Amino acid sequence: MKRLLLTLFVISQFGSVYAQVLQTSFNEGWFFKNERTGKDSIQVVLPHHWNDDAYISKAYYRGVGEYSKRFVISKTSEKTQQYLYFEGVNSRVDVILNDTHVLTHSGGYTGFYVHLTPYLKYNSTNNIRLIVDNTNDNLAPLSGDFTIFGGVYRPVWLIEKEDISFELDSLGGRGLLFSINKVSDKQAKGELQLSINNTSCNNELVTIEIQGFDPQEQAVFDASVRKKIRMGSNHVKVTLPTLKQPMLWSPDTPNLYTLDVVLKDNNGKVLDQLQETIGWRWFEIGADNALCLNGKRIKLMGASRHQDREGYGIALSDVQHSDDIKVLKSMGANFIRLAHYPQSEAVLDACDKYGLLVWEEVPVVDLVNENQVFFDNAERQLREMVRQHYNHPSVVMWGYMNEAIIQVPHRIKENNERQERYAATVRLAQHLERVCKSIDSQRLTVMAYHGTTLYNDIGLAGIADVSGWNLYDGWYGGGLEGFETFVSKQHQEYPERPLIISEFGAGSDKRIHSLKPRKFDFSIEYQQLFMEHYWPVIRDSAFIMGGAMWNLVDFSSALRNESMPRINNKGLMYSNRELKDVFFYQKAFLSDNTPVLHLATRDWPQRMLLDSDSIQVIKVYSNLQEVELRINDVSLGKKETNNFTAQWEVELDEGINRLSVQGLFNGEAVSDFTTLEISYLQRRISENNTVDICINAGSDAYFHADGSSLVFVPDMPYEKGSWGFLNGEAMERGDRPGTTAEIKGSSDDPLFQTRREGEITYRFDVEPGTYELSLGFADLNYYGQPLAYDLGNSAVDDRQISVFNIVLNGEELEPNFSPAQMVGGNHALLKTYVIATDQPFIEVKFIPVKGKSYVNSLRIRAK
Repeated sequence: MKRLLLTLFVISQFGSVYAQVLQTSFNEGWFFKNERTGKDSIQVVLPHHWNDDAYISKAYYRGVGEYSKRFVISKTSEKTQQYLYFEGVNSRVDVILNDTHVLTHSGGYTGFYVHLTPYLKYNSTNNIRLIVDNTNDNLAPLSGDFTIFGGVYRPVWLIEKEDISFELDSLGGRGLLFSINKVSDKQAKGELQLSINNTSCNNELVTIEIQGFDPQEQAVFDASVRKKIRMGSNHVKVTLPTLKQPMLWSPDTPNLYTLDVVLKDNNGKVLDQLQETIGWRWFEIGADNALCLNGKRIKLMGASRHQDREGYGIALSDVQHSDDIKVLKSMGANFIRLAHYPQSEAVLDACDKYGLLVWEEVPVVDLVNENQVFFDNAERQLREMVRQHYNHPSVVMWGYMNEAIIQVPHRIKENNERQERYAATVRLAQHLERVCKSIDSQRLTVMAYHGTTLYNDIGLAGIADVSGWNLYDGWYGGGLEGFETFVSKQHQEYPERPLIISEFGAGSDKRIHSLKPRKFDFSIEYQQLFMEHYWPVIRDSAFIMGGAMWNLVDFSSALRNESMPRINNKGLMYSNRELKDVFFYQKAFLSDNTPVLHLATRDWPQRMLLDSDSIQVIKVYSNLQEVELRINDVSLGKKETNNFTAQWEVELDEGINRLSVQGLFNGEAVSDFTTLEISYLQRRISENNTVDICINAGSDAYFHADGSSLVFVPDMPYEKGSWGFLNGEAMERGDRPGTTAEIKGSSDDPLFQTRREGEITYRFDVEPGTYELSLGFADLNYYGQPLAYDLGNSAVDDRQISVFNIVLNGEELEPNFSPAQMVGGNHALLKTYVIATDQPFIEVKFIPVKGKSYVNSLRIRAK
């Protein structure tokens, strides 16, 4: 926040200094309770949220929580005005002070003030209660691919004001709006719109003193205005002195000027003071609908960002918010989309400071309600966002909808009703567009659509200045090449529309690796291929204004299934902020002046491989023209980078391999070093091998099990003297492998989300002896609860449930076996058997009785 705890100002020409406490933290000494805590309150320190359960359950708590605190205000403050400023409470809050309802605020992502003075008891204990509700029945967001955490999750401040002071308004503004009237590299002209509140019983003559400082903290102008302030709210417009040769703000040169604004009474006493950072810049839509900043074309390249973090939820510190921005800037980005809601003042401050252009939006996501209460609140959230973040030079776009019709076909089946909802969405968009232009005519408006032309058909596309497309060709559907086909067609049909790629991304799970990466396998390797395809298309398409990849971080989405339930794992960073290797592709792609050289092996540093996969691709991400790879001090030669990538096919030794890469950047040596630990599983079984084989049935991927050293290798066809499947088919749903359904009973979801099915035989050419056989199952076609286990082998009537026999070396091991009957659908079941064989093989058959037989994983090891 720009609101300083303690600020010193020069208040006279003789240099006397006046110290005034502007605000104090109000985060300590709170007590919290809700249905989950029972009757007893627990002590908490703000910021705080109550939804740790969102990381483990779809049914995370959406309801009411109560915060309470006792505090004392000295009688010496009786002649001043007391306020609380809440930076963010999700989603609706009623503020009750000394048993009197003071205020209701609806909207979880913008700040608001509470005027305490009329309800305070001085030199006595005051009791404040906050009744917070995160159900969002008629409040944006109604839905969304992110968790609606509940709580007072941003800081709270106690503010003391004189009777005449800069106004803390009902939209969360603090009495100062800065506007640029004219700017070039030769001169800059601006003005302040000041709001001054007079709660006294008299009209008063005041002086407003303004001093401007350049980025080197040198004074560059002074201004002084005398005004008579009437009782109530007063609005004063002050034209700032013309600034010669301003240092312009841009992502490359984020020059910030500082304004000190002091309010004095007629006797020279300081009544109030503000400090604001500003930036001088201008932008416009230029040729090819490109954004031009300060007269120069700029391609917007960056990422979207959600605000939660592993271990903290959304209750982050200002430093944690700022750290995310620094990481994105270090990647070479010049742009960020704050999705899908206004974010902390600390985020905007960091974007100003480090140089990121910002698209900020309100959370009208997925669906709108067709009633005036919802419409009015959407407008209010927009007005609050603009008022509170208006002065930030980094903000260039205000957004007011994201994929606003994506849920309509799923929730509304009757066609006429569906059309009415589409029409209501268009009406709301048109209204919000008018509102946004009326309160900020200088910035662009933007709206994001998902990948359907329905937005064009119903008239929603094109309302905002900029059309954002959230596109996932090659992930959710189609092939990677569908991306450029879609955007090219949109440009051809609507050449007048500025177009930006507002989302694109693919999920990745550190446990999943594939030498044959494919769409929706959640392998680290496919996410890399996806990004390596999209970024060059965005860069090379002149008609695309830019792109914000999805997402900077893996973030909480409690309703998601997929390989990591509760997490959307499309990030460049893991939720703990560890960088993924793919981060460095984008850093190399976006960095012109900083050398990038990265061995992209960190996401898979320990590899247990089939010996048939001994040839590994070592990938390097770099913006160097040429790089040289060494393994165990032996050079593998130099390669030129192509699309910021160089690759070597290498046969690696077992054990720890030392990898190094080096090159020159502007004549300076650059290097990177890491290690890669390799072990091999021999396909051919011999007497000298210790048999321990783990198979990821139906999958081409390696899977590293949670909490153990087990690695399940890709499913392989049988070869004599070896092991593998003789028949059956890998489960496919459309053009995707397996399923994305959440698997209960195991944290190893990916292992149970693929399977081999049909009539299946696996053969292991082992020596006679004793072995432990473990078989993993999950019925991916049946979604019901477990049925009572039928010991009498009576008929099973549910057509979705599979029943099959398991036969071991010709003998029935499990007759009429049905995992769904035992544990339910999409639930992991692990059966382990100790078996002895006098044959030189073990053969396991899965023979259908009803539906398809299947197996998700197998492990066989010698006892």
